[in-house]
Amino acid sequence: MRYGIFLALPLLFSFTFSPMTETINLGAGKKSVQFQIHNNTDKTIPITIKAVQRIQAIDGKEELPHTQDIKIFPPQLIVPKGAKRSIRVDWVSDKKISTEQSYRIIAEQVPLDVDKKSEGIKGGIKMLMRFMSALYVDPGKTKSNLKVSKLESLGGKLKVHLENSGSKHQYLKNVKIKISDGKKTIKLKKGELEKLEGHNVLAGKTRVFEFTLKQKINDKFKGEISVD
Repeated sequence: MRYGIFLALPLLFSFTFSPMTETINLGAGKKSVQFQIHNNTDKTIPITIKAVQRIQAIDGKEELPHTQDIKIFPPQLIVPKGAKRSIRVDWVSDKKISTEQSYRIIAEQVPLDVDKKSEGIKGGIKMLMRFMSALYVDPGKTKSNLKVSKLESLGGKLKVHLENSGSKHQYLKNVKIKISDGKKTIKLKKGELEKLEGHNVLAGKTRVFEFTLKQKINDKFKGEISVD
């Protein structure tokens, strides 16, 4: 159902919000970046933009509490049909950071009631589109450090804990994982590893992924991971 909504809405009330990922590089003297909104329909649409902190759980789910570290200008706007608008995103916090900070920039179409007289529709219809981009604030000289911190084997399943103890996020692309006890080495199958593609482990966070593994392993087995 989620995919159906996003496929249907662009036909009536659609806008694009880009880029999907951006970084404010404090180490290079930058304190702001810009995002772009494009209303590619023939109707005027109202849009609101806000910034939230991004707190990643072990299963990848996110908490998105309000933040005062980021300022958006303008936070709300009316975009005419076919028009493009720029949004400035500023880092306004005075806190000293040594680790990359993670946020979400959310652009959301304000619910619109379709007039039943002009559109010939009985009752009001509310339609909504929402984009969430990733924003990172990098103090400079940051680096990810991804490792397999723990293995759990039970009932033909293997849970792999991926810990990023570094100061920068790490995307998972072309992942290879092998486990070994020093004598025997087991490489996880490519088909199983594909489930990791596109995932992200934020700085200082741990993610857990489950795989099928018929071989039995004990506490002597340790894991190694490599990514592109």
